[in-house]
Amino acid sequence: MKFSAVTLLALGAIGVTAAPAAEDYANTIYIKSANTYKRDAEAVSDLAKDGIVIKAVNSYKREPEAEASDLVKDTIYIKAVNAYKREAEVASDLAKDGIVIKAVNSRFIKDILQARIAVRYKTPYGNKNNLQQLHQRLGNPPSPSKNTAAMSPSTQRTDLKPLTLHAHSGGPNPFKIASALEYLSLPYTVKVWDFSDDPATGLKGPTFLTTISENGRVPALEDPNVTVDGGKPVISWESGACMNYLRRVYDGDGKILGPRNAKGETGSDKLSEQDRVDFEKWEYLLLTTVGPMMGQTNWFRHYNGTPNENALNRYVGQVNHYCGLLEKQLAKTDGASILPGGVTAVDLHYEGWIHQAAFSGIDMQPYPLLAKWAKMMTELEPVKAAYAKIKAAAK
Repeated sequence: MKFSAVTLLALGAIGVTAAPAAEDYANTIYIKSANTYKRDAEAVSDLAKDGIVIKAVNSYKREPEAEASDLVKDTIYIKAVNAYKREAEVASDLAKDGIVIKAVNSRFIKDILQARIAVRYKTPYGNKNNLQQLHQRLGNPPSPSKNTAAMSPSTQRTDLKPLTLHAHSGGPNPFKIASALEYLSLPYTVKVWDFSDDPATGLKGPTFLTTISENGRVPALEDPNVTVDGGKPVISWESGACMNYLRRVYDGDGKILGPRNAKGETGSDKLSEQDRVDFEKWEYLLLTTVGPMMGQTNWFRHYNGTPNENALNRYVGQVNHYCGLLEKQLAKTDGASILPGGVTAVDLHYEGWIHQAAFSGIDMQPYPLLAKWAKMMTELEPVKAAYAKIKAAAK
């Protein structure tokens, strides 16, 4: 009897090891298997309802046989786990079989970060129609990776048309949206604009103002996968609106960029109202206050035609106040993330602005945790990929 042929392409920290100690189960994710006695279509349906994709497990092969043949062919075998058992029972079964699947816990368990997987579904009869159906039902489910919460560019989803990110190579806000696109493993292209009124290239030109954003600012985001008015792509502008659009449409369950509790857990049954409020208050603080204060600091330091020390000092003072506030908040995680539980969209919102602290003339020495966090953020693969993509498009 075979399992349903559903493929898990694991990108990273999946281990098949000796049975772990009991305390290790805090960092273990339990995968529900399809009932081995169900027909393939029924099994797939159950998996779709659970939002979980696993590789078919031939429960009658001995481990050495699997290692010697199928594993060499990039096949990963995962022991069947009864979806109706309590977690402790599941853990016990996994321990007996010596199989540990490292935590994806989509809330970024302390040392094991979340990634994405490409979902590839094949029935035993090669029914290709199921591929699109499964994508639609499962969305873009998470999977483990070593250092980042996103797939590498080479493993981005291929079932979507590329989104278009309208950006400028210098401003901080487009980078947060590019980072979110990387985290969500969404295909996208970058169109870089300048600050002129040139009809073809300028943010103040008629092309941009009439077809992309009447506000003449970036980022703006076009999504041809979601259309209105007879096929026109949805267009969003303002970084907060773009971020929330991506979260709502492509991370509806919040497992990648949404709020989480202090344990790194997500989902409506895991989050308290305080968890949600904390996410929103730090998000809106950046959008309404920290970002504008740093923007004004940059203006009066670099671009105002007439020097105005009073204005500059006022905005520098405000920025230092909020850097101090962030320093206190980061003490809760030792600089690992702004909110306990792991990196979220909130961190992406702040990253672009803090990345420009030196340009703003802000001394980071009084804020060691903020400096630590900023360095950590720049080393995340999705963030690095986002910066590289915008810089490349600007050449």
